[in-house]
Amino acid sequence: MQRIVCEIHEDYVVVRGEDDIEFVSCKHREASQGPWSLIDICLAGGIAHLFSRWHSMSASRVRLMTNAGLKSGASEAGGLLKACSRIADGEPFDDDLTLCRDEFANALLAARRQKKFSGIPETPKPPRKKADRSPPPPDFLELVEKFMSVLRICPDLPARTYIRTQHIENVMRPTLDAGGHDTTASGECYDALVTLVAARNSADPLRGQYASWLTEPKFGSAKASLAALVLSRTIVREDVLQTLASSPDRPLLRRWTTTGHERLRIKLVAGGVRGTRVNGALRLREAWQAQWEESKRDLPGDEAERQDLEAKILDLAGDVEAEVATTDAEWGDRMYETLRARLRGGGVTPVSSLALTAEHLFGLALDLASECEVWFSDEFDVEAALAEVGRATSFGVIQESGVTQ
Repeated sequence: MQRIVCEIHEDYVVVRGEDDIEFVSCKHREASQGPWSLIDICLAGGIAHLFSRWHSMSASRVRLMTNAGLKSGASEAGGLLKACSRIADGEPFDDDLTLCRDEFANALLAARRQKKFSGIPETPKPPRKKADRSPPPPDFLELVEKFMSVLRICPDLPARTYIRTQHIENVMRPTLDAGGHDTTASGECYDALVTLVAARNSADPLRGQYASWLTEPKFGSAKASLAALVLSRTIVREDVLQTLASSPDRPLLRRWTTTGHERLRIKLVAGGVRGTRVNGALRLREAWQAQWEESKRDLPGDEAERQDLEAKILDLAGDVEAEVATTDAEWGDRMYETLRARLRGGGVTPVSSLALTAEHLFGLALDLASECEVWFSDEFDVEAALAEVGRATSFGVIQESGVTQ
């Protein structure tokens, strides 16, 4: 692929070579509107517009991408998808292909009666009864056949709610992995590319210079201004590489407003972990909670993915505990250091599009510790210990205030 041109003639134009140019239109359709009918997909769905661009600019291929389904039937939008594929494969025309071609031609003619499109002739509105209708013009049918051979319809785009998640999981992550890059930043890389595309979609190199065109007729030429516009809306391989290179390699460790650190703190202290490391552990737990809150998608698989991570981390933590636990000394620091090192070494790999680093996974392990599933010492009655700390704290406050009981 040589370049992609955004928002020129269609949503984007893919240039693979001098004689290999594809015009692409993307159409969103609400689920409440149902699947595309043949008539709808030609006008509202943009196929008539694609036909117009193909006819006037000799594009090699055209493609419609949509999130909506297609009505089934040989003479409906679903039949058009299949017919285009069969024609592209060189299959001879049979009754189904002929029916679909004729109905498609009629749908394009109907769209032309609503709006002018290059290459589609204007015809009078046909009678209601099909038996009384005239067939489409023969030369137009021939043109429609050629168009069908280069038209592709992709009705499998995800809905807006899930499009980011699916593109990260199905496109961005595998692409980074294939290139040998860190996949934990898949979400950030995807967002950076979306920002790049959004900027190119609306790029205007002449913004702020329109007054010069009015006051200085020789300021520029229409041809030069069009070339500048196309260039400003073009994305090449180097643009993508630069965008990915400037994207953050790893998600930031951010704080999360939370309470309830007492259980984790008392368990770490019981294992001999000192204050500074305890404070760092609390921050890592917060970083996990913040990243989970931002990355979770409220999809049916979210909870299953979290449970999968928890099970793997518990399994790993159990192995580490068996290695470091002793009966004659505190072993909390060794548990902390060894478990963290194993996670940094890839001991657990997330199987989702969640952008989780080893630090986030360790934060999840600490979160499990706060729930008494991971230990940094021999097990003890946490509730009783917390109650004892509470009584000691209350007694200290009373003593400081000078109140006697």
